[in-house]
Amino acid sequence: MGAPRSADGTGGVTRVRPLKSAQQSTSVRKSSADHGASAQQNAGAAGQTAANTPKVLDFVIVLCPNIGFGPELEEYAPDGLYIGARARMQAAADLFHRANPAVKKYIVVGGGLEQSDHRLRWKKTEHMREFLIRSGVPPKDILSVASEPDTSGNFRAIWKTCHAQLRAKTIGVLTNQYHVPRALCIATDPQFDWGGAQFIPLPAESLLTGELGLPAPGKASLAGRLAREQHGLGDWQRGEYRNQHMPQRSWQGSLRTEAIDTHQPRPNSDSGDHTQPQNTRR
Repeated sequence: MGAPRSADGTGGVTRVRPLKSAQQSTSVRKSSADHGASAQQNAGAAGQTAANTPKVLDFVIVLCPNIGFGPELEEYAPDGLYIGARARMQAAADLFHRANPAVKKYIVVGGGLEQSDHRLRWKKTEHMREFLIRSGVPPKDILSVASEPDTSGNFRAIWKTCHAQLRAKTIGVLTNQYHVPRALCIATDPQFDWGGAQFIPLPAESLLTGELGLPAPGKASLAGRLAREQHGLGDWQRGEYRNQHMPQRSWQGSLRTEAIDTHQPRPNSDSGDHTQPQNTRR
């Protein structure tokens, strides 16, 4: 399957290009290789043999795990399956301190729109934002997006709030290796018109420059996670994914360019919160 054309029919092509350093072999990448190749093909992986690593990433999207994400950055879900939240955030911080590629801006995105309490709406993305700031990323270079609590909702929210800024840009998608195939498959779906933007897969485990001080995920934990990812990827490819065919007029997302105190009541004036009307149809 070729690279998907833009939704408006103008011929803008969304491409996926591998980052050289992300090609390092790890147990997670090896375990996901079979369904990863399939996902890249279906996502329109036009640059599999690209010779040059991009020197600059205009944006890096950091996807938040839906469950168990907080200041403690859990590596495992309550059911024992691997999440890798700490790996995602530490990889994002490590990437900022690399000379190549240089990162201009981060977009941290996580579920929250389903929350009626304004503080809870931004809780996940504020944890992510604070981690990056503590790691040296300037606050002005971080955009926060609240979305529905799944990967497709993440990208709908980013498109809703940021698509004009992302047109024709080079965009890294940073998540765990087990999640990369499904994330790219969704991001490059023809329903999204990114204006010819290039997407660069950034598997967290391949970007870490130091040790996390945590044991590697056990085989059962990782196998269970990969099986669940495979199931979700298959659902998307068959057109059976939850809310996959939601009309664009119903897409929801909220964008913040400033910090919010998630411990305080909602302020009377909140000029930094560009919130779209919440969709109550689930």
